[in-house]
Amino acid sequence: MQPNPAISVIMSVHNHQAFVRQAVASVIEQTCADWELILINNGSTDDSPALIDELARRDARIRPFHQRNIGLPASRNRAIGLARAPWIAYLDSDDLWFPRTLAAYAAYLAAHRQAEFIFGYAHRLCGATITELPGLNQDRPVGTRALFQRMFLTPLTVCHRRELWEQAGRFNPHLVWCDDYDLFLRMSLLCRFEPIGCVLGLRRRHDKNLSAPCGPSYQAEAEVLHRFADGLGRDVLDARLVARRLGQLYGRAARRFMRERNYPQALALAQEALAQAPTWRYRMLCRFCSWLAPQSAMGPQPVKHAW
Repeated sequence: MQPNPAISVIMSVHNHQAFVRQAVASVIEQTCADWELILINNGSTDDSPALIDELARRDARIRPFHQRNIGLPASRNRAIGLARAPWIAYLDSDDLWFPRTLAAYAAYLAAHRQAEFIFGYAHRLCGATITELPGLNQDRPVGTRALFQRMFLTPLTVCHRRELWEQAGRFNPHLVWCDDYDLFLRMSLLCRFEPIGCVLGLRRRHDKNLSAPCGPSYQAEAEVLHRFADGLGRDVLDARLVARRLGQLYGRAARRFMRERNYPQALALAQEALAQAPTWRYRMLCRFCSWLAPQSAMGPQPVKHAW
């Protein structure tokens, strides 16, 4: 085992026995061999722990760790805390890298010594079908404003200096959704994000995706951005941009809760969208939700702003 690898790869596994072997294989098959894989079994109850130990026995660069389920953000924090390389890359246990992903990172970093955060883009894998997606913001470095307007990053396409994780305050262990968006926003205040201009892997879609769209996940995204805009991002984001973006996100969450027939919660979020961006669209959404809400026995989960 090399003492000082160039890149530490972070992978947390929870009940992904169907995918983890392929994910790890895509790391082992990298043309750039100067890496270590911090492979965390995060409280799996399937055969993932045995698979992790088997894979680690086959390659000394894989460092396995077993723990109770502490959630994905805390598990990522623990893995980075164990990392020995100056650069951190991520691969979720259901995603895949192309063979030259780490080589692409290494080549860019060798040519851009001052870089702190680099990114590419990914295609989508659903079953056996690959959908090619355009790379967003691949033509120039970007910062907080671009990221606030749209989450164009996915962890499998990100590589950053290890100390940036410390400086930005690590992953928030209390978040169930959008922990990566939350941390990357904070990182964007410390450096520019530099695109490397190439596709790096496949983001898998399946019925157990933690990031699958649902009302609570859409609400969580709105709340993460709202907290950032009211706090650390206050001095760098234009008020009109914030109002427009938060209106869009709360409105989207309201519509999703409507689809899930949670009309009182849809109404609460529609009212938040209207408060952020008082447009006719959100007024009509509020009226529609108000009409539907009394017909539902479900109670709303109040929109709370604790920051």
